[in-house]
Amino acid sequence: WVPLKPSTPQPTCVSRERCTNRSIRGILSSRYAADLEEPKQPMTKFCYLAVMIAWVLWIRTQSPKADSWNALPGFQSREQCAANIKEKLAVWRAFKDAVIGENTVTFTENNTTMTYICLTDADDPRRKSKPPALKEPVS
Repeated sequence: WVPLKPSTPQPTCVSRERCTNRSIRGILSSRYAADLEEPKQPMTKFCYLAVMIAWVLWIRTQSPKADSWNALPGFQSREQCAANIKEKLAVWRAFKDAVIGENTVTFTENNTTMTYICLTDADDPRRKSKPPALKEPVS
């Protein structure tokens, strides 16, 4: 290699990749000088797999004339969803005709039952497969 100026001391190169002379760094642009410096700490790369599971509170309302499902999404944990069920059941306790179960409330006046279920956002209770109907033998 050829020195840039006669007054510039020649760098001592330990290897082709690493030059230790500070005067050569001043000649090079800061872009290349950063490549010449020894790393202060070894580079460590971390890869995190973030799995976000959202919870949905499903409310099934069953009456003599209807059967429907409603979803209340947005819970970050099962515990938050379960706490919301308890809050809802506590509200229904004020009604005289309400019969409270573990996760249900039944109103005796109109024979309507509301069932509360916490499921992940990937689960949908409306998609549950029904058992296959038995076929009658063909004669």
